[in-house]
Amino acid sequence: MPDAPARIRDHFLPLLRFLEIGATNRPLTQAGYLPPGIVRQLVGELGWWHWDKQPRSEADVPQITTLREFANEAGLTRTGRGRVVLTKIGNCSSCSS
Repeated sequence: MPDAPARIRDHFLPLLRFLEIGATNRPLTQAGYLPPGIVRQLVGELGWWHWDKQPRSEADVPQITTLREFANEAGLTRTGRGRVVLTKIGNCSSCSS
């Protein structure tokens, strides 16, 4: 198998972080969003927030909405019982090396 291109992890980091969050099985808010603390952590790590006040919810960060929709449409995650959970495809422990 050929080596992965340099910096590929940088390009996939948002998706990898979202899958890591899905693996924690944390509950969503009553409105069905990621908890505000996780949103603030993501935007800080990924440089997705450039305003003085922190985002109040996932709804304030379109990149997270897009990422979440992509992961769902790609079959990597699903939302059930008030949580984002990994599917068999999204669960990296089920991947073969």
